[in-house]
Amino acid sequence: MKVLCFMLVCAPCFAMAQDTIQSELLDLMIWEKINSYRTQINVPKATIFERGLMRSFSRRITTGNAFSGKSVHSDSVGYYCNTECLFNLRSKGDSPNIKAQVEQIRGGNFDYLAEAAVQGWINSPSHCKLISRPEYTISTVTSVVIITPWENGYKILFEASHHSLSNRIGATFTDEMDSYVAKLLKKGY
Repeated sequence: MKVLCFMLVCAPCFAMAQDTIQSELLDLMIWEKINSYRTQINVPKATIFERGLMRSFSRRITTGNAFSGKSVHSDSVGYYCNTECLFNLRSKGDSPNIKAQVEQIRGGNFDYLAEAAVQGWINSPSHCKLISRPEYTISTVTSVVIITPWENGYKILFEASHHSLSNRIGATFTDEMDSYVAKLLKKGY
């Protein structure tokens, strides 16, 4: 009897659990779509997907924005990166379309989200300029997807950030980051 009571009391908690997805696959898909766009407009591809300092910085911005519920630009552009592009997409409902999106996302099919982020940046003149700068060949992308049960459907929150560094030594505000850029360029990754 005690087990049954536990199950009945806790079952609603389990049913209301949210999924938080941070996927490097999604991040790389967005990065590759940015590079496809750069190729279309005859701009050199970003050759380095940065996985260190800038990625940690980008992850803090993305998760902070996702969990606060509002997209706020960092005050540290120039220290950890030269550019910052933010994107968020929110949807909710109980339509078959929302439920299909949730199943696709849970199944690892992120193409819709990657395309939405890049098209959002392309359609924004200021963001398009940032993802199109030829000297910004060091970049990273971070993303968070939060799926929450809502009435008979779901709420989906997708937050993505693109940060990049110039391949010119001296383009950041600190000697430390300039040294970091030099090391990345030397290693070529």
